[in-house]
Amino acid sequence: MIFDKAANLDLYAGVHRHMPAVIEFVKKFLAEPGPDGRYEIDGDEVYVNVFGKPNGPDAEKRFETHDKYIDLQLVISGGQTIYWADRDTLTLTEPCPPGKDVAFYAEVPGTRCELRAGDFLFLFPGDAHRPDCELAGEPDCRKMVVKIRV
Repeated sequence: MIFDKAANLDLYAGVHRHMPAVIEFVKKFLAEPGPDGRYEIDGDEVYVNVFGKPNGPDAEKRFETHDKYIDLQLVISGGQTIYWADRDTLTLTEPCPPGKDVAFYAEVPGTRCELRAGDFLFLFPGDAHRPDCELAGEPDCRKMVVKIRV
């Protein structure tokens, strides 16, 4: 897991072969935001979901992991708390169904990451995360989730 600011994205250009295209997309989008929806950078290899939604109580959210994609979760406006935990320390409660890329886990405290506009988390396979949790003073969050195939 990497927690940083969008202004520092260039530092991560070597993390994955698609990162230069991801960085270019993020910079353009933040300079001139578009509507909610799916944006394709390289088909199903790299795509972006942009959406806004209210944050919810921590107890209503579940830890999840992905095996096929790296998540880059970047807050555009508002904010939210995302909890992080090492998948190996969790108890699987809902295995990944065929054709999907998400498994769910029992609740644990996790490491609290408070994201506000311009903050991001890189979440790699093995990085369990519980997104969309409440953050004081930020009832809503608009964010982009960049999905980068491993």
